[in-house]
Amino acid sequence: MKHLGNLELSQSSQILGNKTESLSTAPDFIEVDESRLIYNTGAKTLQYNNGTEWKTLLSGLDATSSVVRNTFGSDLANADLSFNPTAINELDNIDGLNGNSGIYDVIVQLDAAITSQLSNLIGGVTVNLTDLVDNEILFYDGSEFVNGPLSGLIGELEININQLNNVTLEDQLENDILIFRGGVWNNTRLFYKYDDTSGLNSTFSITHSIGQKYCHVDIIDRSTSTESIIDPSLVTSIVFTDENTIDVTLTETKAVSIIVTGLQQS
Repeated sequence: MKHLGNLELSQSSQILGNKTESLSTAPDFIEVDESRLIYNTGAKTLQYNNGTEWKTLLSGLDATSSVVRNTFGSDLANADLSFNPTAINELDNIDGLNGNSGIYDVIVQLDAAITSQLSNLIGGVTVNLTDLVDNEILFYDGSEFVNGPLSGLIGELEININQLNNVTLEDQLENDILIFRGGVWNNTRLFYKYDDTSGLNSTFSITHSIGQKYCHVDIIDRSTSTESIIDPSLVTSIVFTDENTIDVTLTETKAVSIIVTGLQQS
C-alpha cells in the first residue's frame, strides 16, 4: 500500500515487524532524498543520504572512529576502522598481511624482519648477542660484534703511547715523563739520581740529561748511617755547566747521592 504524505503515530503507538528498505547497492544519489535510510544487502551495512552523499551508518563507532584513525594513522585504518595492510606490506621484508590480520600478526612480521636483518646492521658483520646484562656494550672481537662489560674490553685493550694524537717521543730514558709543550706531547726527564758511595771523591761531574740548565739539586750524605741532607758548609760549589750537566764540589771526600730535579719551561 502506497501512502503519500506524513504518517503520524499517536502517543505510544509502535511499528511492529519493521523492515528497513533493502537494496543490493545504494541508489544514485539524489539530494532531495536527504535523510533516506536503506540497508545495503551487498555491503551488509545501513546507509543514509546526508544531503551530500550516501554514508555508512557505523552504529556507535562514529564517536570513536576519528580517535582510532588518529591513533593508528589513516594509512593503517580504513574509514570503517578495518585494518589496511597496504602500507606495512610495502615495507622491506614484510608481506602477506591482509584485512583480517591483527596487531599480533603485524608484530610477528616486524620481529621476523628485524631478526633477519640484524646481521646487516653493522657493516654486514655478524652480531652475536648472548645473555644480555644491564650496562653491557657492543664491541668487535675480531670476527663478530658481541656483547660484554666495558671492564672486560679494557682488560684486553693495549694502546701504545705512540698511537696517541700529538705525541712525539725521542730518545726515551728511564724515569722520563710526558709533558705538553708547544702543542705537542714530548717525553722529558723529570729527575736524575747520581750515586758515588766510594767516599773517595770530593768533586762530581753529573750528566743528568734533563734538558734544563737550572735545576734543583739535593746532596745526600751517605757516609753515616742516618743518610741526611749534607751540611751546607761542606758544599764548595754547584756549577750549572749546561742544560744536561752540573759539577758539584765539596770541601772533603764524601760518599754521596745527588738528586737533580727539573721541569723544563716552555
